[in-house]
Amino acid sequence: MYDTFSIIRNGKAHEGRRFLREYRGRTFQTVFYLYMTRCDPTGYAQFASDDPAMNASAHAMLATMVDEAAKCRHRPF
Repeated sequence: MYDTFSIIRNGKAHEGRRFLREYRGRTFQTVFYLYMTRCDPTGYAQFASDDPAMNASAHAMLATMVDEAAKCRHRPF
């Protein structure tokens, strides 16, 4: 399953994409933002994008990637 979601940081919306996959009866998620990716090592019991624990984890991963992207943009060369 593939879906999109967003967070607001500093007044701007940042959209991430999430891919859900099943492995050995558990659901795992990967979040993509710009050219970065984060994988959640937690195996969730249900395959649903409305699971509160999955959404909290996905938003936290996206927030981390947004912060990392902001640091890279402001890095002096």
